[in-house]
Amino acid sequence: MKSKSSQGKRAQASVSSEKYEKYWGDVDKMNKLLYIAAVLDPRRKLRFIGFALKWMYDDEKSASDLTSDIEEATFELYAHYENQVGEASSSSQTELDEDGGNMDLIAEYMKQLQKERGVVNKTELDRYLNEEVERSMDPKFDVLGWWKVNSHRFPTLSRMAR
Repeated sequence: MKSKSSQGKRAQASVSSEKYEKYWGDVDKMNKLLYIAAVLDPRRKLRFIGFALKWMYDDEKSASDLTSDIEEATFELYAHYENQVGEASSSSQTELDEDGGNMDLIAEYMKQLQKERGVVNKTELDRYLNEEVERSMDPKFDVLGWWKVNSHRFPTLSRMAR
């Protein structure tokens, strides 16, 4: 009786081990979306990814390279989402222009204000990554709820997080 139970546990452990290796074992084969999901957690962000990889793996250069790859993948995904939003807003922009609004003038004015203030035009992703992380240690922290509340500040990123 005991040996059947042990065999069942071994088989279950083997399946669990295979799943672990599939999703978490080989860093190079790991789906970068899992990392990007952590970047989109306002308690973690990109700095946490770099910290965690250095802590988990002995090779600091590999951890640094992987962190750079994840950052690049995050910016590529962001650009993809931003283009989708841009295409949707450009059609509504045309409608505004046809109604007599001069959006080009307003856009040029905003650029001039930024030049005068010396403000560098940053993307939502840059602003998000440069903000402090949420200090919540609550295991029930609602990441999607956070994105819903902050969607007015980060509309493209909130779409990515969904």
